[in-house]
Amino acid sequence: MNDPADRITLMDRVVGTFVLVGATATVMAGRSTVIALVSLALMALAVAYIERNAFRTFLRPSPAALPVAAFLSLGVLSAAWSVDGVDTLQSTLTVLLIFILWHIVDRWLRAQPIRRVRHMAYWFVVAVALGMAFLTHEVFAEQYIRRWLVDTFGIFVPPTLGRHYSVDQSGSIRIKRFEPNRSIAVLNMYLWPAILCAYSLWSGRKFALIAAILGSGAVLATMGSVHETSKLALIGGVLCFGLASLWRRAAFVAVACSWVVLGLAMVPAAHFAHDELALHRAEWLQPSAQRRIEIWDDIADGVAQSPLVGMGVRSAHGQTFGPAPSARDAEVGTHAHNVYLQNWYELGVAGVLLFIAAGLVVLNSMRGIARNAQPYALAAFTAFMVEIGSSWELWQRWFAALFALAMIYLLLGIRSAEGRSERVVEE
Repeated sequence: MNDPADRITLMDRVVGTFVLVGATATVMAGRSTVIALVSLALMALAVAYIERNAFRTFLRPSPAALPVAAFLSLGVLSAAWSVDGVDTLQSTLTVLLIFILWHIVDRWLRAQPIRRVRHMAYWFVVAVALGMAFLTHEVFAEQYIRRWLVDTFGIFVPPTLGRHYSVDQSGSIRIKRFEPNRSIAVLNMYLWPAILCAYSLWSGRKFALIAAILGSGAVLATMGSVHETSKLALIGGVLCFGLASLWRRAAFVAVACSWVVLGLAMVPAAHFAHDELALHRAEWLQPSAQRRIEIWDDIADGVAQSPLVGMGVRSAHGQTFGPAPSARDAEVGTHAHNVYLQNWYELGVAGVLLFIAAGLVVLNSMRGIARNAQPYALAAFTAFMVEIGSSWELWQRWFAALFALAMIYLLLGIRSAEGRSERVVEE
């Protein structure tokens, strides 16, 4: 006989709908992460008010988030010595607001009954599957659906003519292949939380089938795209998951050491890649990767200008790094395309140490979650480590919101997995 406490309520269905729509939309359109995060935070506050929950819950900080708050606070303070203090304040305060929105949803989610958590986890799995199916189709069909929407309704037009899309003589849109890269990054950040959610809901052959569908779909979409960073993130996540499944302690040590090395050694590594290995001339690297080697070398040179506290957040914005634009390719580096190197340039040793400390605290907090959820959490952290190593800058709103959402959905999977463990004990 079913426990009445396990019955899905109308409010549960409303919450599940927010998860379904928000997660699906962000996979389909990567730039929508900020809208999805704001919607989740407003929904959490509204549900808390309707159900008369104590709002004191939202005032308690998460210990693991304190170093992140300290890092963001340093970013805000850097407006005092940044070249453009207004731009610095706008960027850092926006990301700080994203952090607060994450905190609201995180605190709310931790207080929800396991019935609701599992209901949300179910719809998150469905959302990722739907978004993945759409994204896979777009990658291999030259973004047919998006081109049709642009041509027919004039919506979802890429931001810049020439760089992001072109119009042929017949007036038809041709969207560049790199345009779905943000969605590919979203899919890879959602993959391990989604598989963990599936693990918490199903077992045996059913779980194996769902995990295989999610994994193979992510592989197909990612490998068919031109986003090389996400390909590395996918491979890194799989390797980490395999290691953590067999030797959990070794996986924790390996991930923590990788995090510290990436944070500390990026400046000499950038010089070594350019000066000693000459990777900017390596024919086996794609042109965008060659340009990144030159951009990284230029920015690493600039670290010496202010090694302790950096040049200030977004101080590189509007400057040119790497090769000068050419007729063949007009891409110009206006930021590091590497968060580890960006920290060195913008916030110096102080920012790097705070960033490393934040990651280590998060990793240490993972040791306290259910053992069966730890490999998924470590794989998700590994994907994050790789994604920030060669892609967008930390202070882009959609990128910061993506990581906030990924942490929320990972917590959703962790709580749902803990609920599964409790049910197994009861049975």
